[in-house]
Amino acid sequence: MSLLEYAQLVLAGLAGVGILAASSRAAASRAAGTDAAFWYCFAGAAAALVPLLWAYSLGPAAGGTVLVLLLLAGIPAAAHVLNSLGHRRPVPPDPAWQPAAEVHAALAARWLAYELNPAPAPGAEVLTDPAAPATAAMVRALDRANRLRPDPSALPAAQRTSAYILAVAEFSRRLDEAEAAAGINRTAGP
Repeated sequence: MSLLEYAQLVLAGLAGVGILAASSRAAASRAAGTDAAFWYCFAGAAAALVPLLWAYSLGPAAGGTVLVLLLLAGIPAAAHVLNSLGHRRPVPPDPAWQPAAEVHAALAARWLAYELNPAPAPGAEVLTDPAAPATAAMVRALDRANRLRPDPSALPAAQRTSAYILAVAEFSRRLDEAEAAAGINRTAGP
């Protein structure tokens, strides 16, 4: 083998190990779930085949050398991914947003009763017209509450929870205002 072929072999080995290391690090990240970890590892292994095939083009001994190097790098990479996935504990949801989520669901159901009613009460059609100022404000408040609703599986964030609670309160107020503008008198409920 010439010096150029040795350089290509070293480059192929380093590329393969780098690809495996990067994919295992991405797979072990906190954001990657089990399914994402599988696909990161699969993509990394598929990408590592390119340097392996490149090394085999230099000769069987070169390909074997890179294959052994990739296997030696792949074992600790796989162990790292499995270890990080095994140490993840499900995060309990932040209990502070649960009451707001229940109110949010009740308010959304209340609004959908107007939206989906094929024979609306007199004046209720205003509640389904986003051109009406009160309805437009209510829809914007609903959208904000939907966007701020925390994910129960994510880490609790106090500022996000408080913003969500405020958004649900704003949605409630705007829905009451839209109903009042439509001439609907509600006496009970969320």
